[in-house]
Amino acid sequence: MKKLLFTLLITGLCASANAQEKDLRLWAGPAFKYNLNKTFRLELEQQFRFNENISQFDYTFTEFAVRYKVFKYLDVKALYRHSFVPEGQTGSLLDDYDKSRVAVNASTDIEIFDTDIKVGYRIMFQHSWENTTLVVSNYIRNRFELDYNLSKLVDPYASYESYYRLDGKNEFRENRYTIGLTWKVTDKLDIDSYYRHQNEINVKNPETDFIFGLGVIYVIK
Repeated sequence: MKKLLFTLLITGLCASANAQEKDLRLWAGPAFKYNLNKTFRLELEQQFRFNENISQFDYTFTEFAVRYKVFKYLDVKALYRHSFVPEGQTGSLLDDYDKSRVAVNASTDIEIFDTDIKVGYRIMFQHSWENTTLVVSNYIRNRFELDYNLSKLVDPYASYESYYRLDGKNEFRENRYTIGLTWKVTDKLDIDSYYRHQNEINVKNPETDFIFGLGVIYVIK
């Protein structure tokens, strides 16, 4: 009986390991931020993503957002994102890579005891749909972040984010862990470099991704 239980345990662990998919990815692209005034800011981002150990183009997205500063410690933002694979990339039409997303979020950050460390929190409601099949999904995303004002050149940061699926599922579906460096090139140009580990949970054949990210952010003041 002990041998049987041991065999079943090993078989289960092997099946679980084989079912889990892992990939190395690259996310990169430019972002523009235009401060209309001290309260409103427009944001535009174009990002390109690569998968299959950074050997294959995955998809790109265009995102437009409006941020409203309620007061010093609270921002709210509404955004629209369109993600797609250029026609012919997959040998077919846009298929399920043609997706849209709308989201609203609120974020805040505070300085810890007059130090150079800030603690931030963001909550987001995200509604996505596939433009061909009209399949929808809804998530609540919670992100916690630590930022350290290290120098005039670079600021390190770390964050954790959870994805909670609605639509009658009502369960956590993904975790994200990120460490990064924000490089202050000029007073208008920043470079965001980061490493991100994200893993799915509560799904069949969960995927774990190891992501290197690079963003160029230009601020129009």
